[in-house]
Amino acid sequence: MSSNRFQHCIWRVWERFFKLTESFGARLLGVSILAALGFLTVYALQGTHASQIPVVTIIDAILMALCGGAGLGFLYTLLLGAAIDYFFIPPIGQALATSEAKERYFLVTLTAALVGLLVSSLRMAFQRSDSAVRVAETAVRDRDEMVAVISHELKNPITALQTGTALIQRLIPRVPENEQVVNLVEKLPLSIQRMSALVSDLLDLAQLEGRALKLAPSDCSLIEIAQEVVASSAPMAVDKSVDLRITEFPSETMAFCDRNRTAQVLANLLSNAIKFTDAGGKVLVSARRRADQVEISVVDTGRGVPQDCLPYVFDRFWQAKDTAYKGTGLGLAIAKGLVEAQGGTLKVTSEVGHGSCFYFTLPGPSSAKKPA
Repeated sequence: MSSNRFQHCIWRVWERFFKLTESFGARLLGVSILAALGFLTVYALQGTHASQIPVVTIIDAILMALCGGAGLGFLYTLLLGAAIDYFFIPPIGQALATSEAKERYFLVTLTAALVGLLVSSLRMAFQRSDSAVRVAETAVRDRDEMVAVISHELKNPITALQTGTALIQRLIPRVPENEQVVNLVEKLPLSIQRMSALVSDLLDLAQLEGRALKLAPSDCSLIEIAQEVVASSAPMAVDKSVDLRITEFPSETMAFCDRNRTAQVLANLLSNAIKFTDAGGKVLVSARRRADQVEISVVDTGRGVPQDCLPYVFDRFWQAKDTAYKGTGLGLAIAKGLVEAQGGTLKVTSEVGHGSCFYFTLPGPSSAKKPA
């Protein structure tokens, strides 16, 4: 178990404990039960096992301090220590009559005080942390809801812009006096397309983070998805003189996935690979089986990603500082979210000057998981 995971488990234990002892009544009941158990245990140990009484008293003091904190834990330790000395430790009926009894009493109460202060500090830290987490979660939820609403409301104006632009292009005659207007109108579809893509990305991101993404998984032929996406990406590859093709892709390769979302992931990876591959380079798509999963790879011979940047390539809004392509920085973050939402993983390996390999896994077909 890693150190971070161990610390997380310890914190979860404390969280559960503090929730159980959140109210004063719960702490009072817990300390009262522990004090009674401690008293009965000491009663059972008197005589032949009397030497173990100090150990039992300290252990019970620690438990009461854990449960009751600096207030109740310390108070009940004072009372229990005095009661034990009065009833069970000679001379009987004379609490703290000897110097030895006073030293023992001081040790027990000091232990309870220190443990109680520690627990009270931890409780306060937990309450502050829990409050900060709730505030942060509320802020994130409000932000995601706002992004989702705004993105949804932008769809209608964008559709109107697309329709209006197409109409204007048909109505404006291509004559010299309209050349400036025609040139401006011809640039509008690309800008509208980018705006539409940004709105779609924001909606996807909000749904992924809010866990509201709806998937329709089924047994899908990955070769069919790959062929469709490669065909749609081919014009971009031709324009950049990049060799885009499918290799090592068994025709019977099936996966249990959402067809449209899987195509979206692959299209995103191909788009990135083509953008960052120079003329004459290659972008290759392949697949292989891995136990009960299928792995799809997109390998390019592009510029590659520096090793110190690899941990951040899937972070939203992150982009390499020296890239000439300024996008939204959401594509890979959304692709990773879509893959993980389908039960897979998306990873990357890269070497500067030698290209990159983005590969993701998807569950195998559902038929393969059914017993024969």
